[in-house]
Amino acid sequence: MKKQTLKNFYNPISEDNKIFTGEEIAKMSLEDFQKNEDAIMYQYENFGVPYERQLKNNNDVVFVHEYRREDGTIVKAHYRSKPDGIEINKQKLDGKIEYNIKKKENNKFINPYVPYNPYSLSEAIDLFAQNKIDMENANIKNSDKYFHAKANFQAAQSGLIVDALILDIGKELFDLIQKNHLKKNGKSYNTNLEDSLSDLKADFYGLIQGFKNQKNENYKDALKKYRVDGIDEKY
Repeated sequence: MKKQTLKNFYNPISEDNKIFTGEEIAKMSLEDFQKNEDAIMYQYENFGVPYERQLKNNNDVVFVHEYRREDGTIVKAHYRSKPDGIEINKQKLDGKIEYNIKKKENNKFINPYVPYNPYSLSEAIDLFAQNKIDMENANIKNSDKYFHAKANFQAAQSGLIVDALILDIGKELFDLIQKNHLKKNGKSYNTNLEDSLSDLKADFYGLIQGFKNQKNENYKDALKKYRVDGIDEKY
């Protein structure tokens, strides 16, 4: 996310100060995404799409718990921009300032679950790093492909598919160069290539399963083909 204040943000498309998060967008149905697409794009062009962990301790925003309106409508928990007390900005939040908004015709997300955010790569790196730590702590032989798939499953559910692909392909290319030219491991080029392709197959399987199971966080069942005996239930 760009390093700028989130305080007093007003979205003239949605006419409120709600902040869409990566997790929320990733879990939207196609209908919900299309309904909010222009508002999401307006926010994206102003400061990007933050993730919940980036907003958790941010003093520029307020977390609103789920509540029921008088008409019975359930409003899901979300983040809102905090006002800064400056009158002109207060008028923005109150919707008293007119905006000249032109809806873009050719600037649509190709996939509602992949709202690529150039500031989200660090989120994917953190996710992959945590799974590497989990794999090392689990210390189970031949479990690497399960943790590859799990990292990608979680990335897909967080709207980080593009970021995950960048890391997956980049890592395997680096490994090939390292194994064949820098720190030779004694295996043939074809063997190393087969190993990398096998890892990528697990990566892509995790991405596909995460994409297909947007509302189901039970990755253990979805990735059971790669889960080996002995892995602790906490993984």
